[in-house]
Amino acid sequence: MKPKSISARRLQSLTSLTKEELRELEGIFSYVYVEALQQYTMKGRPRRKPLKKLDDYRNSSLQGIETKLFFILYSLKENPTQESLGLYFNISQSKVSEWLYFLGNCLLQTLNYVGELPANVMEEFRKKLKPYWSEVFLVDGVERLIQRPKDSEKQKMNYSGKKKRHTTKNLVITDKEGKQVLYLSETVAGSIHDKKLFDQQQFAFPKKGIKLLGDLAFKGIDLDNVTFIVPIKKHKGIELPDFMKEANRKLASIRVRVEHAICGIKRLRILKDIFRLRREGALDRVMKIGAGLHNFRSRRRRLVNT
Repeated sequence: MKPKSISARRLQSLTSLTKEELRELEGIFSYVYVEALQQYTMKGRPRRKPLKKLDDYRNSSLQGIETKLFFILYSLKENPTQESLGLYFNISQSKVSEWLYFLGNCLLQTLNYVGELPANVMEEFRKKLKPYWSEVFLVDGVERLIQRPKDSEKQKMNYSGKKKRHTTKNLVITDKEGKQVLYLSETVAGSIHDKKLFDQQQFAFPKKGIKLLGDLAFKGIDLDNVTFIVPIKKHKGIELPDFMKEANRKLASIRVRVEHAICGIKRLRILKDIFRLRREGALDRVMKIGAGLHNFRSRRRRLVNT
């Protein structure tokens, strides 16, 4: 499967990126790939000696950087089985697994170089907030389906009463427009409540006047320098006055943008479908890539349209 032979419309459908966006990532991805290949094996083990020859083998099915970038983006976007990928690209299943791990790390590092990864520690998060003139941000929890764990304790921890499935969860904070994911927490078990997950992050906001908009799951949060705004809850048997309903509607019209950002992250079907990868750290790594690609697309397309 050669990227050059694919139409622009189909290429965007298969990778979530336009040809221009792919070219922009390609140069940095090439640099990251060469650096990684000199230091590590395909299985992620440090090399004893740097490689002298970095050219692809003549019989390699993934010839060239653009094919490698297409391979990893296509696998994340469409989420085929490794056997299917092996058939499409003429690679054994074991080699597919190695390429996915190696190129996935390269893509993550590439998005880090271009500054599109969300923060996951407080110091980075505070830096990301500084350029924003708006003091309104959106917060929500993101659940992802996983395979039913074999361990009974893990089954209980990962069972989500909301989804009635086994899931994992992340906390995301976006700007007011939902265009940029500014903060992404580590992946936790799906049974953890959104408010508890928020409290675990130990947020410390740098300036006064910050407003966080969330749903009723975040009711009761009290933070210095922060006004937390949630919908007005309707109690059983009591009708809300019209002005409260209108306030809830206005809040929902703004807060829905964080849902759009989550949809942007989950354009990668690997995050939308039941997660199949079992390698340690894969849940976090793929979620970071999804958020980074959403930020990359949003920023580039905003620049094109202005």
